[in-house]
This record gives sequence, structure tokens and C-alpha cells, in this order.
Amino acid sequence: MKVKTIKVPQPVLIWQQSIGTKNAKQMSGLYAKDAVLVPTFDKILKGRKLIEGYFVDFLDKEDFKCRITDSQTIMIGNGFSVTNGYYVFHFIDPENPTERDFVFARFTFVLNPQGEIITQHSSEEPTEAIDDE
Repeated sequence: MKVKTIKVPQPVLIWQQSIGTKNAKQMSGLYAKDAVLVPTFDKILKGRKLIEGYFVDFLDKEDFKCRITDSQTIMIGNGFSVTNGYYVFHFIDPENPTERDFVFARFTFVLNPQGEIITQHSSEEPTEAIDDE
């Protein structure tokens, strides 16, 4: 299979920018009807309705932002693409409004030819080194 590496696809950039809107319906609209989300802070979710419900709580942060810090996108054929990388979420600390909280995470987005997210996985980056013993 021949793969082609491209820049971050527009739907993933829109996802990143939409974090600050606090609009769960807008966020879930980026996903295919039967999409699967493996979120950073919840169980596996399938379908727009459950994904929208997740975003209602997830987006409820003051001055919430997301920035992709590194990524690679591969076109895997027939218009499908896979984007892997790292992003950082940051928002005002609810316990100390003069400070910001930062969550460093890694992700995978799989997009269909229509530009909809069909699968997304997100997990917090490990903070401890892995010992190979």
C-alpha cells in the first residue's frame, strides 16, 4: 500500500479551534453518525448523541483552548486519512483563577472521505518514564 503524508487535515484543525466554543453540538457534528470516540477522560463512546453528551462536560472549562503541537497525517487510500500527534489543552484553573491548567495528550483521528471523524482516540501523556526492566 502506498501512503502519502500530508499536513493536518482541515477537519482536525476545525476540531482544535472548536474546543474554545463550548458548543457540544458543533463538536459532535464533526463526527460521523456512528463514530467512535475513545476520550481522554471517559469510557469509549459510540454515536453522535453520546459524543455530544461527553463534550457538554468536557468543554465546561473557563477559557478552554487546544493546540496541536506535533502531528503526522497519512492518506491510507480511498479518501481515508489517519492523523496522529500531540496536543495540549489549557484552561483557567477553577481553584486558582489566576493560573492555567495544562493537560498534555496524544491523539489519533481517522477521517472518512467526507471529512468526518469516524474514530478518535485521545489519552493523557504519561508523566513517568517507562522502565524497561
